[in-house]
Amino acid sequence: ERIYFAFVRLLFEYGCVVWDKAPRHEFLFNEMEKNQIQAARIITGTNNYAPKHLLYLETGWEKLSKRRESYRLVLLYKILNDLAPAHLRNTFLSYTYLNINDYNLRHNMQLIYSRTETFRSSFFPSSFRLWNVLDQSVKNVDLLSLFKSKLKKKNTPHNFYHDLGCTKISCI
Repeated sequence: ERIYFAFVRLLFEYGCVVWDKAPRHEFLFNEMEKNQIQAARIITGTNNYAPKHLLYLETGWEKLSKRRESYRLVLLYKILNDLAPAHLRNTFLSYTYLNINDYNLRHNMQLIYSRTETFRSSFFPSSFRLWNVLDQSVKNVDLLSLFKSKLKKKNTPHNFYHDLGCTKISCI
């Protein structure tokens, strides 16, 4: 698991904030997800017939698409709270038509009109849509570390596979 996290998943997530929603990369996203499932099968010792949702449950991992979404939300949080570089804040301000203050950052973002699917799936429009579906208690957090912890689902591994290589889900 450590080798997978350090060498493989790290490559899958490198720069994912930029290229996450690109429509032309859909095939690549599916292949990365298949590779993660294969790594989970190798780590847990299960066979190819084990259901994917049980593999995620057993390992405590999140789907790569969910991880990419949380990375985008963290970057948007940093931009909104002046924790990101100034050029990102300036780009954000060019996309918003609202007066930016602490009050309206905690509420829904005004969606950006997009004529093309490519722009609609770029960072700011897609991140605004994600922000708007967040729970208000997550948006109102003042610390970045607390924001990250509230975003993260509690995926705790069940550790079935620690018993001499035999797993509960491989018997299904």
